[in-house]
Amino acid sequence: MRRTSNRWNVAPTLLALCVLAGITHPRESHAQVRPVRPPVTPPVSAPTPTPTLTTPQRVSARIFGTALDSTTMRPLVGALIQLVSPDNPANLRSATTDASGTYTIDSVGAGTYLLGFLHPRLDSLQMAAPMTRVDVRTDGEIRAPITIPSTRTILTRLCGPQALQDSLGVFMGIVRPTRGTTVSAPARVRAQWIEVSLGPKGIERHSPSHFTTSSPTGEFALCGIPIEGTFLVRAFVGTDSSGFIELEGSRTHLVYRDIYVGEATKALDRASLNTLRGNGAIKGTIRSSKGPPIRDARVVLWGSGREDTTNVSGQFTMSSLPAGTYSLEARALGFLPKRIPVDIPDGTVGAADVALDVFVPTLDTMRVRANRTNPLNDLSDFDRRKKMGGGYYIDETQLNRRGAMFMADVLRGIPGVTITPHEIIGDKIMMRGTAGAGSCTPAIFINGARALNQDGSLDGIVNPQQIRAIEVYSHLGSTPSEFSSQNGCGSIVIWTGMRNSP
Repeated sequence: MRRTSNRWNVAPTLLALCVLAGITHPRESHAQVRPVRPPVTPPVSAPTPTPTLTTPQRVSARIFGTALDSTTMRPLVGALIQLVSPDNPANLRSATTDASGTYTIDSVGAGTYLLGFLHPRLDSLQMAAPMTRVDVRTDGEIRAPITIPSTRTILTRLCGPQALQDSLGVFMGIVRPTRGTTVSAPARVRAQWIEVSLGPKGIERHSPSHFTTSSPTGEFALCGIPIEGTFLVRAFVGTDSSGFIELEGSRTHLVYRDIYVGEATKALDRASLNTLRGNGAIKGTIRSSKGPPIRDARVVLWGSGREDTTNVSGQFTMSSLPAGTYSLEARALGFLPKRIPVDIPDGTVGAADVALDVFVPTLDTMRVRANRTNPLNDLSDFDRRKKMGGGYYIDETQLNRRGAMFMADVLRGIPGVTITPHEIIGDKIMMRGTAGAGSCTPAIFINGARALNQDGSLDGIVNPQQIRAIEVYSHLGSTPSEFSSQNGCGSIVIWTGMRNSP
């Protein structure tokens, strides 16, 4: 019993071990054996890498270029270049062009910008600054040139496309007072020139003129001026005015010049009759284009009746001049005369340096026909009429003594002759009139032939340096029949030729 008891006590334990070992009991041999699967271990996923934050690369570009004035084909010096972001106007970068017109803006970030500029030249041309789009995407250099629009664009906008077809130009500028910064009222600007044409009556001389009114701040544009030759300009603002300014036409169809206006008073003393005075002064030097100064050169301020002569150093000084813009003429023996516009400030001294070219005698091919009757070198008839009287006579001796540069200076002080300022340039030669006409234009005869003269300006007809004698007849009763006129205003007879040396 004990043996049996021990056997059965051990069996359950072994059975359990067999089952765990996969061995079944003999009585269960007919049963299906099920494999024991090992416990399934869940897969272990790979660790997720921590993301690395990358900083975007910063763009830093360099924008550069050159500013050009297309109207003069010169660099635009001192222009304020501005680069602005349209989305953020506060993001503004600036630079100024140097003496060569170049500019540089460094460290420009990525984005789209507008590039523009400011310069007084734009204001004078009455134009807004053109804008240029600049896209910055990567590092490097970006070239962005800047230009003022061409003359063709300006002329078409101001005067219309017909101006280019007619070969006409535009004169632009700003009228400025010698006192203050802007004019007190719109200015009146006048331009005039001489046109010579061949008409039914032969060679005819015309003096067309154009007028314009400036803006309230003085800007003006005068269309229709000639592109060849010279034209004369004068500006008025109230009682202030400029002098007579001679300017040269330009094949670019655009002439630009500011005009200064100031106050001028006429001298009342007889010695300085018809001269203008003011608070201005000017000094300068007259020299040869090859360098050396010119002694004894004659300097004349047009329309003022004032002149001076240079010293041994070629220097001159004129004071008590009317303020404003005037034409300064310099002449010297052996040199070509030259005229330049000068600005005379009010209360201070202006400067003007003139270089004269050496005179080289030249003569184009020409055909000369001599006239045996009344030769120009024969002044016997002049001498005969001088002895008879009846008029006022100026001979070679008197002309050499006067040494006048303008016809007004030749005829000044002659009885019956009145000198009045011309609206454009110089002076007008008028007479009192004998038929109740008042101040009128006399008949002009050059070497016995009637010359066309409508406004009394003789400087455009004859040069005082080429005159040998003058006869002035202010009364019809004493005027020779060959020099009589029907206008009741007297006659002036001029004989030209080479004068004898004094």
